[in-house]
Amino acid sequence: MAATLTLDRTNDFTQGYADACIEVAQELEVPVVDLWRSMQNVEMVDRTNDFTQGVRGEGHVVDLRTLMQKVEDLGPKLLSEALPMHFPAWDEIDPNDPASSFVVKT
Repeated sequence: MAATLTLDRTNDFTQGYADACIEVAQELEVPVVDLWRSMQNVEMVDRTNDFTQGVRGEGHVVDLRTLMQKVEDLGPKLLSEALPMHFPAWDEIDPNDPASSFVVKT
């Protein structure tokens, strides 16, 4: 007989998980983005079931803004424009001969 598991995605339970993630990041001295707290600033009708259906609507915008702010705070070298390209961009790949687009050119 298979065991059944009920997921608890309530706001209160999710806060505990978020707090544990932050604690581990601080112990390891690595940057962390507190998306849970940034989501608390989003106007929602029912805060008791925020995460039961995943993050939707304005939540995605908040996540992206919060994440990008953290990247900017850590330094411009982490911005996508500053990262080196290891592979060609999608529009630089020859559709008739894709393999040739991945050859190292000297």
